[in-house]
Amino acid sequence: MASLFEHPRSKFFFVQFRGTDGKVHRKSLKIERGTTQARREALKEVAEITARELSRSTFNDASRWEAWVIGFLEMHYKGRDKTLIKYRSCWEKVHKFLIEQGIRYPAQVKYSLAEKYMRWRMADGAHHNTARLDLVLFSMVMKQAVRLEFAQGNPFAQLGIERVEPKEKAELTDADIDVIREALKKKPEWMQLAFEIALQTGCRLSDTSIYMKDIDLERRTITFQKPKGGKKRAFTIKFSVNLLPLFEKLKGDSREKTLELPQKNYSYPEINTNNFSRFFKSLHKEEKLSDPSITFHSTRVTFITRHARARTDERIVKKLVNHSSTLVHQIYSRLKAEDATDRELEIGLPAPIAPPNQPPSSVESSRQLMEAPAPSMNATASNRNPKRRKAPLETGQVHSVLST
Repeated sequence: MASLFEHPRSKFFFVQFRGTDGKVHRKSLKIERGTTQARREALKEVAEITARELSRSTFNDASRWEAWVIGFLEMHYKGRDKTLIKYRSCWEKVHKFLIEQGIRYPAQVKYSLAEKYMRWRMADGAHHNTARLDLVLFSMVMKQAVRLEFAQGNPFAQLGIERVEPKEKAELTDADIDVIREALKKKPEWMQLAFEIALQTGCRLSDTSIYMKDIDLERRTITFQKPKGGKKRAFTIKFSVNLLPLFEKLKGDSREKTLELPQKNYSYPEINTNNFSRFFKSLHKEEKLSDPSITFHSTRVTFITRHARARTDERIVKKLVNHSSTLVHQIYSRLKAEDATDRELEIGLPAPIAPPNQPPSSVESSRQLMEAPAPSMNATASNRNPKRRKAPLETGQVHSVLST
Protein backbone atom coordinates (compact mmCIF):
# COMPACT_ATOMS: atom_id res chain seq x y z
CA MET A 1 0.00 0.00 0.00
CA ALA A 2 1.14 3.58 -0.65
CA SER A 3 2.37 5.63 2.29
CA LEU A 4 3.28 9.24 3.06
CA PHE A 5 6.98 9.95 3.25
CA GLU A 6 8.83 13.08 4.47
CA HIS A 7 12.18 13.59 2.82
CA PRO A 8 14.62 15.32 5.21
CA ARG A 9 16.11 17.45 2.44
CA SER A 10 12.82 18.58 0.82
CA LYS A 11 10.01 20.91 1.86
CA PHE A 12 7.44 18.76 -0.03
CA PHE A 13 5.56 15.63 0.99
CA PHE A 14 6.63 12.43 -0.79
CA VAL A 15 4.66 9.25 -1.49
CA GLN A 16 6.11 5.76 -1.46
CA PHE A 17 4.23 3.30 -3.69
CA ARG A 18 4.52 0.21 -5.85
CA GLY A 19 4.56 1.03 -9.57
CA THR A 20 3.14 -0.85 -12.54
CA ASP A 21 6.48 -2.65 -12.89
CA GLY A 22 6.04 -4.11 -9.40
CA LYS A 23 8.92 -2.10 -7.91
CA VAL A 24 8.76 0.37 -5.00
CA HIS A 25 9.06 4.05 -6.01
CA ARG A 26 9.09 7.42 -4.28
CA LYS A 27 7.95 10.70 -5.81
CA SER A 28 7.19 14.23 -4.67
CA LEU A 29 3.55 15.25 -4.33
CA LYS A 30 4.47 18.94 -4.85
CA ILE A 31 2.55 19.76 -1.66
CA GLU A 32 4.52 21.86 0.86
CA ARG A 33 4.67 20.60 4.43
CA GLY A 34 3.87 22.74 7.44
CA THR A 35 0.07 23.02 7.67
CA THR A 36 -2.77 20.69 8.62
CA GLN A 37 -4.55 21.41 5.34
CA ALA A 38 -1.44 20.46 3.36
CA ARG A 39 -1.20 17.17 5.22
CA ARG A 40 -4.86 16.39 4.47
CA GLU A 41 -4.28 16.99 0.76
CA ALA A 42 -1.19 14.79 0.82
CA LEU A 43 -3.06 11.96 2.57
CA LYS A 44 -5.85 12.23 0.00
CA GLU A 45 -3.32 11.75 -2.81
CA VAL A 46 -1.85 8.75 -0.98
CA ALA A 47 -5.33 7.21 -0.61
CA GLU A 48 -5.96 7.51 -4.37
CA ILE A 49 -2.63 5.89 -5.18
CA THR A 50 -3.41 3.10 -2.69
CA ALA A 51 -6.77 2.52 -4.40
CA ARG A 52 -5.03 2.17 -7.77
CA GLU A 53 -2.59 -0.30 -6.25
CA LEU A 54 -5.41 -2.40 -4.84
CA SER A 55 -7.33 -2.30 -8.12
CA ARG A 56 -4.31 -3.79 -9.88
CA SER A 57 -4.56 -6.78 -7.57
CA THR A 58 -0.86 -6.31 -6.87
CA PHE A 59 -0.26 -6.92 -10.59
CA ASN A 60 -0.79 -10.66 -10.49
CA ASP A 61 -1.33 -12.57 -13.70
CA ALA A 62 -5.09 -12.80 -13.14
CA SER A 63 -5.62 -9.17 -14.14
CA ARG A 64 -3.54 -9.24 -17.33
CA TRP A 65 -5.60 -8.84 -20.52
CA GLU A 66 -4.58 -12.26 -21.81
CA ALA A 67 -5.88 -13.98 -18.68
CA TRP A 68 -9.57 -13.04 -18.86
CA VAL A 69 -10.81 -10.86 -21.76
CA ILE A 70 -11.37 -13.59 -24.38
CA GLY A 71 -13.06 -15.80 -21.77
CA PHE A 72 -15.33 -12.90 -20.82
CA LEU A 73 -16.36 -12.30 -24.45
CA GLU A 74 -17.00 -15.99 -25.11
CA MET A 75 -19.19 -16.27 -22.03
CA HIS A 76 -21.04 -13.00 -22.60
CA TYR A 77 -21.80 -13.65 -26.30
CA LYS A 78 -22.33 -17.40 -26.20
CA GLY A 79 -24.77 -18.41 -28.93
CA ARG A 80 -24.23 -15.17 -30.87
CA ASP A 81 -21.49 -16.43 -33.13
CA LYS A 82 -21.28 -13.51 -35.56
CA THR A 83 -21.25 -10.93 -32.78
CA LEU A 84 -18.53 -12.88 -31.00
CA ILE A 85 -16.45 -13.07 -34.18
CA LYS A 86 -16.81 -9.32 -34.68
CA TYR A 87 -15.90 -8.42 -31.10
CA ARG A 88 -12.94 -10.78 -30.98
CA SER A 89 -11.66 -9.09 -34.12
CA CYS A 90 -12.15 -5.65 -32.50
CA TRP A 91 -10.36 -6.79 -29.35
CA GLU A 92 -7.41 -8.06 -31.35
CA LYS A 93 -6.83 -4.52 -32.65
CA VAL A 94 -7.27 -2.93 -29.20
CA HIS A 95 -4.99 -5.49 -27.54
CA LYS A 96 -2.26 -4.91 -30.12
CA PHE A 97 -2.44 -1.17 -29.43
CA LEU A 98 -2.32 -1.68 -25.63
CA ILE A 99 0.77 -3.87 -25.89
CA GLU A 100 2.47 -1.23 -28.06
CA GLN A 101 1.64 1.38 -25.41
CA GLY A 102 2.90 -0.82 -22.57
CA ILE A 103 -0.58 -1.09 -21.02
CA ARG A 104 -0.79 -4.63 -19.67
CA TYR A 105 -3.31 -4.16 -16.85
CA PRO A 106 -6.76 -2.50 -16.68
CA ALA A 107 -5.61 -0.22 -13.86
CA GLN A 108 -3.16 1.47 -16.21
CA VAL A 109 -5.88 2.66 -18.59
CA LYS A 110 -6.56 6.40 -18.85
CA TYR A 111 -9.03 8.34 -20.97
CA SER A 112 -6.22 9.89 -23.03
CA LEU A 113 -5.78 6.47 -24.66
CA ALA A 114 -9.11 6.94 -26.48
CA GLU A 115 -7.86 9.76 -28.71
CA LYS A 116 -4.51 8.02 -29.19
CA TYR A 117 -6.30 4.87 -30.29
CA MET A 118 -8.54 6.74 -32.76
CA ARG A 119 -5.49 8.29 -34.43
CA TRP A 120 -3.57 4.99 -34.39
CA ARG A 121 -6.46 2.98 -35.86
CA MET A 122 -7.40 5.49 -38.55
CA ALA A 123 -3.76 5.82 -39.60
CA ASP A 124 -4.01 2.11 -40.41
CA GLY A 125 -6.86 2.82 -42.85
CA ALA A 126 -9.87 2.23 -40.58
CA HIS A 127 -12.97 4.44 -40.81
CA HIS A 128 -13.86 6.73 -37.88
CA ASN A 129 -16.90 4.61 -36.95
CA THR A 130 -14.87 1.39 -37.08
CA ALA A 131 -12.30 2.79 -34.65
CA ARG A 132 -15.09 4.07 -32.42
CA LEU A 133 -16.72 0.63 -32.35
CA ASP A 134 -13.43 -0.81 -31.07
CA LEU A 135 -13.53 1.71 -28.21
CA VAL A 136 -17.14 0.82 -27.41
CA LEU A 137 -15.99 -2.77 -26.98
CA PHE A 138 -13.02 -1.58 -24.90
CA SER A 139 -15.47 0.29 -22.63
CA MET A 140 -17.41 -2.97 -22.12
CA VAL A 141 -14.16 -4.75 -21.24
CA MET A 142 -13.22 -2.02 -18.76
CA LYS A 143 -16.68 -2.22 -17.18
CA GLN A 144 -16.05 -5.91 -16.54
CA ALA A 145 -12.58 -5.10 -15.19
CA VAL A 146 -14.20 -2.83 -12.58
CA ARG A 147 -16.58 -5.63 -11.59
CA LEU A 148 -13.61 -7.97 -11.15
CA GLU A 149 -11.81 -5.29 -9.10
CA PHE A 150 -8.99 -5.11 -11.63
CA ALA A 151 -9.56 -1.35 -12.02
CA GLN A 152 -10.92 1.45 -9.85
CA GLY A 153 -13.09 2.91 -12.62
CA ASN A 154 -13.93 2.89 -16.31
CA PRO A 155 -12.43 5.96 -18.07
CA PHE A 156 -14.47 5.16 -21.21
CA ALA A 157 -17.87 5.06 -19.48
CA GLN A 158 -18.64 8.39 -21.19
CA LEU A 159 -16.73 8.01 -24.44
CA GLY A 160 -17.48 11.48 -25.79
CA ILE A 161 -16.63 10.49 -29.39
CA GLU A 162 -19.63 10.90 -31.68
CA ARG A 163 -20.48 8.52 -34.48
CA VAL A 164 -20.06 10.00 -37.96
CA GLU A 165 -23.05 9.66 -40.27
CA PRO A 166 -21.89 7.12 -42.89
CA LYS A 167 -22.14 7.81 -46.60
CA GLU A 168 -25.23 6.40 -48.27
CA LYS A 169 -24.61 3.29 -50.34
CA ALA A 170 -25.77 3.73 -53.92
CA GLU A 171 -28.26 1.60 -55.82
CA LEU A 172 -26.79 -0.55 -58.59
CA THR A 173 -27.90 0.23 -62.11
CA ASP A 174 -28.34 -2.54 -64.70
CA ALA A 175 -25.09 -1.35 -66.30
CA ASP A 176 -23.30 -1.62 -62.92
CA ILE A 177 -24.57 -5.18 -62.49
CA ASP A 178 -23.28 -6.14 -65.95
CA VAL A 179 -19.85 -4.65 -65.18
CA ILE A 180 -19.63 -6.45 -61.82
CA ARG A 181 -20.71 -9.81 -63.29
CA GLU A 182 -18.14 -9.52 -66.06
CA ALA A 183 -15.34 -8.62 -63.62
CA LEU A 184 -16.32 -11.46 -61.24
CA LYS A 185 -15.70 -14.05 -63.98
CA LYS A 186 -11.99 -13.67 -63.17
CA LYS A 187 -12.58 -14.13 -59.44
CA PRO A 188 -13.17 -17.26 -57.27
CA GLU A 189 -16.52 -18.98 -57.65
CA TRP A 190 -17.64 -18.14 -54.11
CA MET A 191 -17.52 -14.42 -54.95
CA GLN A 192 -19.73 -14.91 -58.01
CA LEU A 193 -22.24 -16.97 -56.02
CA ALA A 194 -22.26 -14.53 -53.09
CA PHE A 195 -23.00 -11.59 -55.38
CA GLU A 196 -25.87 -13.32 -57.18
CA ILE A 197 -27.51 -14.60 -53.98
CA ALA A 198 -27.21 -11.22 -52.26
CA LEU A 199 -28.54 -9.35 -55.29
CA GLN A 200 -31.61 -11.61 -55.64
CA THR A 201 -32.44 -11.88 -51.91
CA GLY A 202 -31.09 -8.67 -50.34
CA CYS A 203 -29.21 -10.68 -47.69
CA ARG A 204 -25.89 -9.67 -46.16
CA LEU A 205 -22.58 -11.16 -47.31
CA SER A 206 -22.33 -13.29 -44.16
CA ASP A 207 -25.76 -14.80 -44.95
CA THR A 208 -24.90 -15.93 -48.48
CA SER A 209 -23.31 -19.11 -47.10
CA ILE A 210 -26.50 -21.15 -46.73
CA TYR A 211 -26.88 -24.82 -45.82
CA MET A 212 -28.55 -26.57 -48.75
CA LYS A 213 -30.95 -28.31 -46.33
CA ASP A 214 -32.33 -24.84 -45.55
CA ILE A 215 -33.30 -24.27 -49.19
CA ASP A 216 -36.66 -25.72 -50.26
CA LEU A 217 -36.82 -25.84 -54.05
CA GLU A 218 -40.48 -26.89 -54.21
CA ARG A 219 -41.75 -24.10 -51.99
CA ARG A 220 -38.96 -21.75 -53.19
CA THR A 221 -37.97 -20.75 -49.65
CA ILE A 222 -34.71 -20.06 -47.82
CA THR A 223 -34.36 -20.23 -44.03
CA PHE A 224 -31.59 -18.09 -42.57
CA GLN A 225 -30.78 -19.90 -39.32
CA LYS A 226 -28.22 -17.46 -37.89
CA PRO A 227 -28.71 -13.97 -39.32
CA LYS A 228 -27.52 -10.74 -37.71
CA GLY A 229 -28.85 -10.85 -34.15
CA GLY A 230 -28.42 -14.60 -33.69
CA LYS A 231 -30.72 -17.63 -33.76
CA LYS A 232 -33.60 -15.77 -32.14
CA ARG A 233 -33.89 -13.68 -35.32
CA ALA A 234 -33.94 -16.66 -37.71
CA PHE A 235 -36.36 -16.10 -40.59
CA THR A 236 -37.64 -17.69 -43.80
CA ILE A 237 -38.22 -15.94 -47.13
CA LYS A 238 -39.54 -16.90 -50.54
CA PHE A 239 -36.88 -16.41 -53.23
CA SER A 240 -37.20 -15.24 -56.82
CA VAL A 241 -37.52 -17.75 -59.67
CA ASN A 242 -34.29 -16.18 -60.98
CA LEU A 243 -32.37 -18.15 -58.33
CA LEU A 244 -34.07 -21.49 -58.99
CA PRO A 245 -31.66 -22.73 -61.73
CA LEU A 246 -28.64 -21.76 -59.60
CA PHE A 247 -29.91 -23.57 -56.49
CA GLU A 248 -30.91 -26.64 -58.54
CA LYS A 249 -27.36 -26.83 -59.89
CA LEU A 250 -25.83 -26.46 -56.42
CA LYS A 251 -28.11 -29.19 -55.03
CA GLY A 252 -27.17 -31.40 -57.95
CA ASP A 253 -23.51 -30.97 -57.01
CA SER A 254 -24.33 -32.45 -53.56
CA ARG A 255 -22.97 -29.45 -51.74
CA GLU A 256 -23.42 -28.95 -48.04
CA LYS A 257 -23.55 -25.15 -48.44
CA THR A 258 -24.11 -22.73 -51.28
CA LEU A 259 -20.54 -21.47 -50.74
CA GLU A 260 -17.79 -21.36 -48.16
CA LEU A 261 -16.73 -17.87 -47.10
CA PRO A 262 -12.95 -17.67 -46.61
CA GLN A 263 -11.53 -17.00 -43.16
CA LYS A 264 -8.68 -14.75 -42.20
CA ASN A 265 -5.54 -16.63 -41.33
CA TYR A 266 -5.04 -15.48 -37.75
CA SER A 267 -5.95 -16.64 -34.28
CA TYR A 268 -9.52 -15.28 -34.41
CA PRO A 269 -11.63 -16.66 -37.28
CA GLU A 270 -13.52 -13.94 -39.15
CA ILE A 271 -15.33 -13.61 -42.43
CA ASN A 272 -12.88 -12.07 -44.87
CA THR A 273 -14.71 -9.21 -46.52
CA ASN A 274 -11.45 -7.69 -47.77
CA ASN A 275 -11.77 -9.69 -51.00
CA PHE A 276 -14.86 -7.72 -52.01
CA SER A 277 -13.47 -4.46 -50.61
CA ARG A 278 -10.42 -4.73 -52.86
CA PHE A 279 -12.60 -5.88 -55.76
CA PHE A 280 -14.84 -2.80 -55.64
CA LYS A 281 -11.90 -0.47 -55.05
CA SER A 282 -10.30 -1.74 -58.26
CA LEU A 283 -13.53 -1.12 -60.22
CA HIS A 284 -13.77 2.41 -58.80
CA LYS A 285 -10.13 3.05 -59.67
CA GLU A 286 -10.90 2.12 -63.28
CA GLU A 287 -14.06 4.31 -63.10
CA LYS A 288 -16.27 1.48 -64.33
CA LEU A 289 -19.16 2.02 -61.89
CA SER A 290 -21.76 4.77 -61.85
CA ASP A 291 -21.23 5.83 -58.22
CA PRO A 292 -18.04 5.84 -56.07
CA SER A 293 -20.00 4.76 -53.00
CA ILE A 294 -20.96 1.36 -54.48
CA THR A 295 -19.89 -1.59 -52.30
CA PHE A 296 -21.07 -5.16 -51.81
CA HIS A 297 -23.77 -3.83 -49.45
CA SER A 298 -25.24 -1.97 -52.44
CA THR A 299 -26.86 -5.28 -53.41
CA ARG A 300 -29.08 -4.94 -50.33
CA VAL A 301 -29.85 -1.30 -51.12
CA THR A 302 -30.73 -2.26 -54.72
CA PHE A 303 -33.03 -5.10 -53.63
CA ILE A 304 -34.98 -2.86 -51.24
CA THR A 305 -35.14 0.15 -53.59
CA ARG A 306 -36.35 -1.86 -56.58
CA HIS A 307 -39.08 -3.43 -54.48
CA ALA A 308 -40.10 0.05 -53.34
CA ARG A 309 -40.15 1.25 -56.94
CA ALA A 310 -42.27 -1.76 -57.89
CA ARG A 311 -44.73 -0.70 -55.13
CA THR A 312 -44.24 -3.92 -53.13
CA ASP A 313 -45.95 -3.64 -49.74
CA GLU A 314 -43.36 -2.30 -47.29
CA ARG A 315 -44.36 -4.90 -44.69
CA ILE A 316 -43.47 -7.69 -47.11
CA VAL A 317 -40.09 -6.16 -48.02
CA LYS A 318 -39.23 -5.74 -44.32
CA LYS A 319 -39.92 -9.46 -43.85
CA LEU A 320 -37.76 -10.35 -46.86
CA VAL A 321 -34.71 -8.50 -45.51
CA ASN A 322 -35.46 -9.12 -41.80
CA HIS A 323 -35.83 -5.46 -40.84
CA SER A 324 -37.78 -4.93 -37.62
CA SER A 325 -37.50 -1.13 -37.64
CA THR A 326 -39.34 0.98 -40.21
CA LEU A 327 -36.80 3.79 -39.68
CA VAL A 328 -33.86 1.50 -40.49
CA HIS A 329 -35.73 0.09 -43.47
CA GLN A 330 -36.42 3.54 -44.93
CA ILE A 331 -32.70 4.39 -44.82
CA TYR A 332 -32.08 1.77 -47.51
CA SER A 333 -34.62 3.09 -50.00
CA ARG A 334 -33.18 5.28 -52.77
CA LEU A 335 -36.44 6.39 -54.40
CA LYS A 336 -36.39 9.73 -56.20
CA ALA A 337 -39.15 12.20 -57.07
CA GLU A 338 -39.22 11.01 -60.68
CA ASP A 339 -40.05 7.47 -59.50
CA ALA A 340 -43.63 8.58 -58.78
CA THR A 341 -46.18 7.27 -61.29
CA ASP A 342 -49.03 9.31 -62.80
CA ARG A 343 -51.49 7.14 -60.87
CA GLU A 344 -49.78 8.06 -57.58
CA LEU A 345 -49.64 11.75 -58.45
CA GLU A 346 -53.40 11.71 -58.95
CA ILE A 347 -54.69 11.98 -55.38
CA GLY A 348 -58.33 12.89 -56.07
CA LEU A 349 -58.13 16.70 -56.09
CA PRO A 350 -60.61 18.53 -58.42
CA ALA A 351 -59.14 19.80 -61.69
CA PRO A 352 -58.15 23.50 -61.81
CA ILE A 353 -60.76 25.92 -63.22
CA ALA A 354 -59.96 27.14 -66.75
CA PRO A 355 -60.32 30.88 -67.62
CA PRO A 356 -63.65 31.83 -69.35
CA ASN A 357 -63.96 30.62 -72.97
CA GLN A 358 -60.46 29.07 -72.75
CA PRO A 359 -59.88 25.32 -73.21
CA PRO A 360 -57.31 24.27 -70.56
CA SER A 361 -54.70 23.17 -73.06
CA SER A 362 -55.22 25.72 -75.88
CA VAL A 363 -52.30 28.14 -76.26
CA GLU A 364 -53.92 29.89 -79.24
CA SER A 365 -57.14 30.72 -77.42
CA SER A 366 -55.07 32.02 -74.52
CA ARG A 367 -53.25 34.37 -76.88
CA GLN A 368 -56.57 35.64 -78.26
CA LEU A 369 -57.81 36.25 -74.75
CA MET A 370 -54.74 38.28 -73.90
CA GLU A 371 -54.87 40.35 -77.11
CA ALA A 372 -58.60 41.11 -76.89
CA PRO A 373 -59.65 44.83 -76.42
CA ALA A 374 -59.71 45.95 -72.83
CA PRO A 375 -63.16 46.18 -71.15
CA SER A 376 -64.94 49.57 -71.05
CA MET A 377 -63.81 52.11 -68.50
CA ASN A 378 -66.88 51.61 -66.33
CA ALA A 379 -66.63 47.79 -66.28
CA THR A 380 -64.70 47.70 -63.04
CA ALA A 381 -63.60 50.14 -60.41
CA SER A 382 -59.95 49.44 -61.15
CA ASN A 383 -60.34 50.43 -64.81
CA ARG A 384 -61.49 53.93 -63.92
CA ASN A 385 -57.86 54.87 -63.33
CA PRO A 386 -55.94 54.60 -66.64
CA LYS A 387 -52.64 54.44 -64.80
CA ARG A 388 -53.67 51.14 -63.19
CA ARG A 389 -54.51 49.43 -66.49
CA LYS A 390 -52.03 46.65 -67.38
CA ALA A 391 -50.49 46.64 -70.83
CA PRO A 392 -51.22 43.52 -72.91
CA LEU A 393 -48.44 40.90 -72.95
CA GLU A 394 -46.43 40.30 -76.09
CA THR A 395 -46.89 36.97 -77.83
CA GLY A 396 -43.54 35.67 -76.62
CA GLN A 397 -44.44 36.56 -73.06
CA VAL A 398 -47.69 34.62 -73.27
CA HIS A 399 -45.88 31.52 -74.44
CA SER A 400 -43.34 31.75 -71.67
CA VAL A 401 -46.03 32.17 -69.04
CA LEU A 402 -47.95 29.14 -70.27
CA SER A 403 -44.79 27.14 -70.44
CA THR A 404 -43.94 27.71 -66.79
